[in-house]
Amino acid sequence: MNKVDIEARDRYYAEVSLKLSKAGFAPQPQEDGYLPVDWNGSRLCRLTAKGGVQYRGEHVERDGCGEALDRVIDIAGTTAEHMRCLESASALHAEKIKYRQHRTKRWCNPK
Repeated sequence: MNKVDIEARDRYYAEVSLKLSKAGFAPQPQEDGYLPVDWNGSRLCRLTAKGGVQYRGEHVERDGCGEALDRVIDIAGTTAEHMRCLESASALHAEKIKYRQHRTKRWCNPK
């Protein structure tokens, strides 16, 4: 894996980890290039750098694990798609933009 691929993988793992954490999952540190994901204190699956999800049947046979795995698959796929779009988007350039500093009023709620 070249340097660019490693950087893209790390960016993807950082982004998907945030989203998984917000959804109640516990992403773990990378192991052998994969991102392990725990749920309810045990291993549920691991993610690949391209948004794939690998799991063992015995890990998802527990109550509720099938639904949790479906949620991880959805989050991983959506995040990978967004990351690919961002990676392939052309850079935005703005020319002749004048910035004006605006004074903002602070509103407070007196007690």
